[in-house]
Amino acid sequence: MQNVTRRLTLLMLLTVLTACECLAEFTDTDWNLTFYDNCGFPVTDETYQSVKWVTEGKNKFLRFELRNGDKGKCSSDDMKRHGAPYWERAEVKQETVLERNKKYSLEFEVRFVRGFQGERTTFFQIHQYTKHCSVGPPLMFKAFSQGFLGLFLKQPEGLPIRHIVGPLDIGEWIRFKLVFNTSADPGVSLYKNQKVYFEGQPFHIKDCGEPHFKFGIYRPGDDEFGGNTISIVDFDKFKLKN
Repeated sequence: MQNVTRRLTLLMLLTVLTACECLAEFTDTDWNLTFYDNCGFPVTDETYQSVKWVTEGKNKFLRFELRNGDKGKCSSDDMKRHGAPYWERAEVKQETVLERNKKYSLEFEVRFVRGFQGERTTFFQIHQYTKHCSVGPPLMFKAFSQGFLGLFLKQPEGLPIRHIVGPLDIGEWIRFKLVFNTSADPGVSLYKNQKVYFEGQPFHIKDCGEPHFKFGIYRPGDDEFGGNTISIVDFDKFKLKN
């Protein structure tokens, strides 16, 4: 009887731990947003975690790391699409969605620690996908191997418009500020380290979409040209105002 009780207790504990892992939330005292793991992270072991909290001095921030072949757990990551055999991903998603017909200001800090030498590596998105609205993100921040950052804004028709927003500075904290609205005719302004890069640039949100934030590392897999390099990026101080 005692052995049965122990086994039942262990089973309940494993069930609770599994549930907690699936519902992992990410926030901090200097954030006013909460994010969660919506797809699952690449397989980890005792010596490697693709997403983890790191502390330097008194500062705590969230670190993302991808190695070559760290395939994402979203259903589309295992598919050959957009010129890649599969997609690598370690990413978290906003717990809530943004209201429509409102003006927002989002500030956050990012530090590229290592890597980002591949093509089309996304580190921040305003997405809009839902089960009933299978559409892509209206806004994507990407890093390129040529050493620059690009912001892509989805348009009602045709290809997204790309804005170059400066060099990819490894090892330095960068503060971004996005001022945008979620109306039927939205626009966005971008500030980098308090310097304005552009104002009122149009982008497109589908009527059926539910805009929300995602961040981390999301990149095409590479099994033909030597593979991707290890990429590491840090995020901190997410503050949303409306």
